[in-house]
Amino acid sequence: MKKNPVTAVNDFLYKIEKEVTWILFFLMLLLLVAQVLCRYVLKMPLAWSEELVRLAYIAVSFSGASIAVRENTHISINILPSIINIFTKGDESKTKKVLFVTDTLMYIVCFLFWVWITYQVFKYTGEVKGGTMLTSALQFPQWYVYISVCIFSLLLTIHYLLNLIEHFILKGEKPTTVVEGQLAASGEEGLE
Repeated sequence: MKKNPVTAVNDFLYKIEKEVTWILFFLMLLLLVAQVLCRYVLKMPLAWSEELVRLAYIAVSFSGASIAVRENTHISINILPSIINIFTKGDESKTKKVLFVTDTLMYIVCFLFWVWITYQVFKYTGEVKGGTMLTSALQFPQWYVYISVCIFSLLLTIHYLLNLIEHFILKGEKPTTVVEGQLAASGEEGLE
């Protein structure tokens, strides 16, 4: 099945984010193991490793949030469809219309919220970049700490926008999440 261009772009960004997240997570694991070995075996702790792990952890947290937006796997309370179903007296077409409107509003609010957050993060990073503060152990400019937050906030915003567009393209039908699509593809491969 051919994907529409919006879904293709959304999935492409998702795949890149997932790879970056795995790399950062693996880097964190290596640094933590090295820190433990150096501290307790060699009795020479690495001062810089904790700071680098903190930076990677921040990046992994935001990239994970961006991945969850694409996969539609954030925590949600799905009592609204049941309540709407009561008010529409079980009429499925009315329920779908109301849910389409509420989902549209949710995507718009989330998109606007992340536009604002992204603007604030970029603005703050610019202010920090103008200063001369350095990180304590690595002696990097302090604004390096915020680069990953800027990048993944922007990606979160893009995912919400693309999800909103997909919502209209699919006319409110829930898209197959990336994870479900991968499971279906692996099931088809097993049948061949």
